[in-house]
Amino acid sequence: MNVMTPGSSSFTQRADVGEAPPRTAAPRRSALEQIDVNAISPGEFRSHMLSAGVILLRNAVSADILSPIAEEVERMMDHFDGIPAAVLQREMQSDEPGRQSLWSEIVHHGIHYNYDLVVFSRGRYSLYDPLRKSPLAELMRSAWPECNIRENHITNVRRVFPKQNKENVYSDQPLTPHVDAMFHQHNSLGVNFWLPLTTAGKDRPGLAVLPMGVEETKAYLQYNPKGYAPRACDFAWMHHFRHEKLELDELKKAGLYESFAKPQMNPGDALAFTNFTIHATNTDAAMTHPRTSIEGRVLIEPLLQSAPATLPQPQPFATSQANALRLARRIARPIRQFISRHARQRAN
Repeated sequence: MNVMTPGSSSFTQRADVGEAPPRTAAPRRSALEQIDVNAISPGEFRSHMLSAGVILLRNAVSADILSPIAEEVERMMDHFDGIPAAVLQREMQSDEPGRQSLWSEIVHHGIHYNYDLVVFSRGRYSLYDPLRKSPLAELMRSAWPECNIRENHITNVRRVFPKQNKENVYSDQPLTPHVDAMFHQHNSLGVNFWLPLTTAGKDRPGLAVLPMGVEETKAYLQYNPKGYAPRACDFAWMHHFRHEKLELDELKKAGLYESFAKPQMNPGDALAFTNFTIHATNTDAAMTHPRTSIEGRVLIEPLLQSAPATLPQPQPFATSQANALRLARRIARPIRQFISRHARQRAN
């Protein structure tokens, strides 16, 4: 495997972060490793996911698979950009939570899910295609043969501009350090195959990622499966983590800030990391173009070994028929009473 040392560019910092506080002694972290997707074994992939949390897989998805999807995604995003913001804001006033969330994700974050692409492309393309049609899906299944590898509905595509959004363009904002498990599925291990549809990390925003094992990251963030008392700043599953330790000054104090790797990637590369891997958007002044990327997520679920003893047993037909008749009589009784009462009133 080739080793990529942390880059010199800095991911976006808040304006109120000043000089780095004194750092505590910390062991030197492993650098981000990169390898051709066809050169890594399933066992090596699994081991690396658990011990380092991230690996860069070069040439993971061929151009003949990715290029048509990338072109369709750009057409879809241009289509939505053509809808006036006032129209989407009006749709967000719906009483239906699902519709509110759908339009809010587009307006505020420029995020589209698989449903959007399938409908827009009339079924020709899916955000899951890059995983299904490349070695990535089989790599996951072979790495965890004792588990069920399930496509995660959180899979999405988004576009990020390095600076202020252009007018009438819906895009995401650069994200500060976080772990995906803070927002969804903290109680399952998952892998995110981050697939840029453009170049990323040089003239377009990329990712800054911290190579650190799953259990080590849980310990650093003091992950609590049962959760702490929620605070005012918590939403989703954030209350399961002490996420203040993801603030830049805390990362510097822990000696972790300099260990963030910021890879330069091409379409077809895949940055594979777990839902417990610390990462952020990487932007700097040299990045002047937008970046589009798919987050192809999968969940690793243990197979059901045996049926639980409490599974309801099917009833004999006679018993089921008797229950159905009792239910029918119970429903019919008030109807007959209403009809009878109405008939008496008419007779009087």
